[in-house]
Amino acid sequence: MTINIFFSKIKAFTLIEVMVVVALTVTIFSTVVIAYQSNQTQAQLEAATSEIIQTLRQAQYLTILGKDEANFGIHVELNKYVFFKNTYNPTNVDNENYDLPPTLEITNINLSGSSEIIFSRPKGVPNVFGTFKIKAVNGQERTIKINEVGTTQWE
Repeated sequence: MTINIFFSKIKAFTLIEVMVVVALTVTIFSTVVIAYQSNQTQAQLEAATSEIIQTLRQAQYLTILGKDEANFGIHVELNKYVFFKNTYNPTNVDNENYDLPPTLEITNINLSGSSEIIFSRPKGVPNVFGTFKIKAVNGQERTIKINEVGTTQWE
């Protein structure tokens, strides 16, 4: 009889209680991971947009300054953009290649049928104007605009 009383007073978690706690923990962890990945992709999108605009402005600035008496520009592709001098040549060792993160791509290139923006001296006016987009795998995107006088902006 004492043995039965001893066992009846032991308290423990039931299997269902343990399963509920595990399920809640997994749900919370999954939500945190998804939110983190989304924020990371958004940060990559913002950084890439800023870097492309800064590279465009650098090309325009160096052209206006007349550095090496050259025109500078940018060539855009699906997963990278290239800073170049005078004319774009993919094999030129002086090109500066900038790869986008795997979560981003350049789409909707609408630059008067070209994928190159070359600024001309002395005023830094681009040879083409228009837009292109940087799109993330989660659907977020930024549009980069270059107008007739070379002003660059994003939205």
